[in-house]
Amino acid sequence: MDKLPGATESEQLNSLVKAISGEVQESVEYAIEFFSAKFADAELTPHQRENELSQILIEEINRTLINCLSADYPHLLQAEVDSNPRHEASWFVGGVKPPNSIRKLREGCEWLKDNADAPVDRAVFYKGSPYLTLRHKHILPAIISQEEFISIEKAKSVPVYEFDARSLGYSTDYKHMTNIPGYWPGSKNKFGLVSFQKRDHTLLKSNSSWKPEDFDEALHSQGILSSFAWTLAQACYQGFTTYNDLTYPINTQTVITNGQDWSFYQFQLNTTIVHLTEFENNPKTNNCWGTGQLKLYEGIENGKLVGFNEEVLKHLVKIYTNTPKERNFNLTPFLGDRERNVADIPEQERREFLEHTFKHLCSNRPRHLALPEIYNWEKIYKIDHKQRAMEPKRRFFERGVNPWSRTLDQHCPDYIPKVIRPGGVKSRNKFKKHYYP
Repeated sequence: MDKLPGATESEQLNSLVKAISGEVQESVEYAIEFFSAKFADAELTPHQRENELSQILIEEINRTLINCLSADYPHLLQAEVDSNPRHEASWFVGGVKPPNSIRKLREGCEWLKDNADAPVDRAVFYKGSPYLTLRHKHILPAIISQEEFISIEKAKSVPVYEFDARSLGYSTDYKHMTNIPGYWPGSKNKFGLVSFQKRDHTLLKSNSSWKPEDFDEALHSQGILSSFAWTLAQACYQGFTTYNDLTYPINTQTVITNGQDWSFYQFQLNTTIVHLTEFENNPKTNNCWGTGQLKLYEGIENGKLVGFNEEVLKHLVKIYTNTPKERNFNLTPFLGDRERNVADIPEQERREFLEHTFKHLCSNRPRHLALPEIYNWEKIYKIDHKQRAMEPKRRFFERGVNPWSRTLDQHCPDYIPKVIRPGGVKSRNKFKKHYYP
């Protein structure tokens, strides 16, 4: 993780950097001056200050680079720019040691005793919001060929983290597993070019005890995780899942910055199979390359940058001049030809229902019927010690009802007023139809 592939310099690259260096410096100086004027009297926390300044600075640099390079690289004019998009991804990872609750459950079952310590699948959910992203209708060219990333020996050499993610401090929650790469299905620009990620997590108070290598490891982890999550969500929109593996690689570029410190990464997603039953025998591996932290400038004096680093600008120019290529094969082999997206459904009522339901699920709003609660006195007197034998059994745990075993159609259907019912006022079709897949 010390350099990017294809990092050789050329005369064309050096000439481009020299030509636009002055304009980029001016855009950085303008962004800092604009931030100082806009938030002169505002009381901002260190996190807010870093995020606000970085947002303004990155947008200015992006605008300058597109204006200066689009004449020679027209794909930049075709790209779609998103500010603070919603990035979410979810997947199942295998090979995790079972938690105590699952181990005890297995030990209590006669047919599971021998497999009490067998590894399990754990659901992982990623949620992020980068400063800025660029998307294009074509995919970036692959960095390594298929022969290079398909190797069972190489796959087995990759270390496996066997412990539950909660041991690292991650929290658990119950929500729908969503995959959202910053846009809804049906967008023409469906492949990522570059994302600018935040690094305000390095401002935590605990960082006073961190070593320099701890910062590098945290940034490398963020570069790998954010790149994997974004490309996985893009792959899901093309019909690939944790169980339907990729048939071609998807590449992206990731930048982690606070405006002054920059880290650059290139990621190639080659496989989405990481669940328990297949990951041990999967010969494919995903690849990531990255750099260490680089300073764009040392400081600013009298409104002018001091110690401007053109090496950072070279990395940015390489990212923006990396031209995506059109592929001459089917990008969606697992999707049907007639209805690839909800918008392709010809029936209006079914299309509107599925569109509304899909976006409602992706919103992760709480269900209209809350989960029932077991009160403390019930846990003591009804479940643990069974001291209320004469009391009527009305509660869900007394009637054998599993509150987690619910399906999507367990809700009240939409009511149709009499005046707009199909078939007239006397029609008995009181509710709208459901079109769950």
